[in-house]
Amino acid sequence: MAREILRIPYIKETEKLVFEQYPKIWEGLVTGKVFGSSWLRGLVFNYPNTLLFSIQPLYHDAVDKQKGGKKFRKDFEIEPSLSDYIGEISYLLPRLADKETIAEIFERIKQGQRVEIHFGERFDQELERKKILKRPTSRGRRYFEEVDENGILHIYFEIRRQTLNDEKNPPTDFLELMSFLGFYEMTRFLVSLSIRNPKALPKVGKARKKLLEIVNKFLPEGQTWTFKDLKNWANSSGGIYLSNASHSYVVPLSSLTEKKEKHELALYDAVMNIGLKMEEKSLVPPEAIVLGNEFTFPLILAIPLLTEEDLAYLANSQETNKEGKPLDLLPESIKKEKLDKLTQNTLTRFMYLQFLSRYNGKDPRLKEIRQRIFTRLEEMGVITRIFEATETSLGDSVDYYDFSKLDKAYFHQLENAYVVEELKIILIELARQKKHILNFSYPLGDNTYGLIEAISNLIPSVNNIVFFGKVGATLQWDGENHLGARVGRVVSPEYVSSINDFNPQEFINRLKEYNIPLPVIVNADEIELIFQSEGVLLQTLRDIKKAQEAIIQREDIPYNEKIKLLIDMESYYLFLICKKVKITPSVVYYTSDNTKIPPLPGTVKESIITSLGPRGSFAVMVAGLGALKSLIN
Repeated sequence: MAREILRIPYIKETEKLVFEQYPKIWEGLVTGKVFGSSWLRGLVFNYPNTLLFSIQPLYHDAVDKQKGGKKFRKDFEIEPSLSDYIGEISYLLPRLADKETIAEIFERIKQGQRVEIHFGERFDQELERKKILKRPTSRGRRYFEEVDENGILHIYFEIRRQTLNDEKNPPTDFLELMSFLGFYEMTRFLVSLSIRNPKALPKVGKARKKLLEIVNKFLPEGQTWTFKDLKNWANSSGGIYLSNASHSYVVPLSSLTEKKEKHELALYDAVMNIGLKMEEKSLVPPEAIVLGNEFTFPLILAIPLLTEEDLAYLANSQETNKEGKPLDLLPESIKKEKLDKLTQNTLTRFMYLQFLSRYNGKDPRLKEIRQRIFTRLEEMGVITRIFEATETSLGDSVDYYDFSKLDKAYFHQLENAYVVEELKIILIELARQKKHILNFSYPLGDNTYGLIEAISNLIPSVNNIVFFGKVGATLQWDGENHLGARVGRVVSPEYVSSINDFNPQEFINRLKEYNIPLPVIVNADEIELIFQSEGVLLQTLRDIKKAQEAIIQREDIPYNEKIKLLIDMESYYLFLICKKVKITPSVVYYTSDNTKIPPLPGTVKESIITSLGPRGSFAVMVAGLGALKSLIN
């Protein structure tokens, strides 16, 4: 029997998929077409963070052999490794839907059933009132489920897009969902291939076991899949089918050529509701919005609320320190012995508060400390929850901050707390200037554009935009494939963002596009390799390649000072919309993962699946403080 080899596209084909096939599917859904599982299998190359990492060297080896002074071949045949897909599945599935939904998708397809996926422009508020909306475990996006009279499961996803239609660039929500679904169906196809033809794929045994472990984590307690179940799922006649939404509570996708009324789009509708809610609560219109991790500011505000007795108990608690003392968990590049005592104490408080914020154990003292501190912030009225995650199409909670509500007792604790002076100055100034802000979680892709556009129209008091949080991927290109910005570094971008139209000369010439707030607390002689600078914001592999070539040509910069490339779609849209509304944003990042950009050396082992964890605590605190500092006049 002839050996079966799967055809996988190279980077040129990747561009074709992104710029041609995705829009075709998007436009087809708008016009009422239905797409089956086979359409999804080739759509796994969406973003750099979903590339098949260990296959990349094979790509480049194959291409290099074909060079010969001629054009690259656009595609070629290689043998993929099932393990590449399995590793990505564990990362992507929690970003598709919640645990129960994922389990139901697996089970229904195993039984030969279709699972219908629908995309809609906006959900009706009646769905919010019925409390049936869900969101993925690790991503801010809303959806709901229904089972029809024939027993078929229908899942409706809310697609958020810009108010300006662009048929060449489907919304980020759609692109990402298609990528996730594509990995699911491609994994199923490869498992089936490995069963039908055991010699087609190398080393499938361990990969199958790993896939079973992943599936069983989603299944309800007491249910376990065996290899027989995996085989039935892989060879099932069922699968995922895509179609436009047809539901009384969902605004269907409109024609791409039709001018859409702003209020019919999800993000605009969300901001209108935020404005109405602020009026209802008699809140002063905010002068700034902060896009970033919503958990950071409460932790910073809580730093002075920990008493010395609290700190002593936390330091002696085995449960609190089971992974090690806070400062021992930092990355090696942060030399804790070089930190002064005030900085050490401030960071220790922040890291203990991170632990307490997610503590759900049984220790009564730890529960008491947690309740006392976070209730205190609530009672002062500094933070008002405008919407919970599922109550708005933003898919994440929306918080309003009124720093004038910090009371005398709070400032007494702040004054006596053994923390850095910069923290005290920032909080005192925020209160004195009576700052009012809206805090949104880090947006996804072009949602940044739609959100800021709606805010600029509906909340005209906003004249300051702060963008802080994790950057999706980094690479220091020095001509030798050295990775630069590792997990837990603070990154300050200094070059204009670019997408699809990268200009090497502009890349070299245009510096300082952003108003970067100076990071606080850190002295250069205290921290080694924590700050990553210079940076350019890029999104496509084509732009990355051009940037790499431009960097190599810059002989004026020593190799060890070459530019770090940041892959961050959100920042691209931030740049576009802020330029339109004539506001210069403040931007500061920390590195949350190491998405790998080809070409790669075989020795690179980093993975985006690794959690940021306590390694990033220092960067999270510095980025958050930098964001707060940028609010001060």
